[in-house]
Amino acid sequence: MPKLRLLALLAPALFAAMLLTACGSDDDSPTPVPNSGSPSPSASPSPSASVSPSSALTITSSAFAAGATIPVQFTCDGPGASPPLAWSGVPASAKALVLLMDDPDARGTFDHWVAYGMAATSTGFEAGASPKAGGLPGGAKEGSNGAGKLGYTPPCPPRGSTDHHYSFRLYAVDAPITLEPGKSKSEVVRAIEGHVVGQAELVGLFKH
Repeated sequence: MPKLRLLALLAPALFAAMLLTACGSDDDSPTPVPNSGSPSPSASPSPSASVSPSSALTITSSAFAAGATIPVQFTCDGPGASPPLAWSGVPASAKALVLLMDDPDARGTFDHWVAYGMAATSTGFEAGASPKAGGLPGGAKEGSNGAGKLGYTPPCPPRGSTDHHYSFRLYAVDAPITLEPGKSKSEVVRAIEGHVVGQAELVGLFKH
């Protein structure tokens, strides 16, 4: 087959491949702040070498069941306040708790909430705990989310997208957390690496 004819046949396929590469996937509406130290979307803190993560630790919400839709009042279609959360089964060896909320379905994973330093004796957050004047209960501090702001950023996937999975992960750690407010998720993950003695997860869904 002559070279010119072969190039003419291949050109549409090559053009389509270039378009797919350039477009990528949709992301949450807020613009993520670049963070070269951010772990991969699947990265999680490693458990303590001496203590296995506890299966007794649980995290729930009175606003939605695991795997169910997050009510609109806790999303960007409503007031956008944080949902109520409750936890139990904190290991006796725990000294503090950490909460990380993110959207792994967003391009590159979007961090919605970073909270750390909660007392091991705390039992949860009320609805609207973040953002709220006076801060979080239990001595918690809030870190920087994917929008570059402190506190909770509500779910806000692209309109017309399928359900995004919003993961609320709770970690019990066997050492105090002395980080100042405003730290990124990656900084918190590094700080608790090797100190996790319990972990639990709650996943809620949302789409426009």
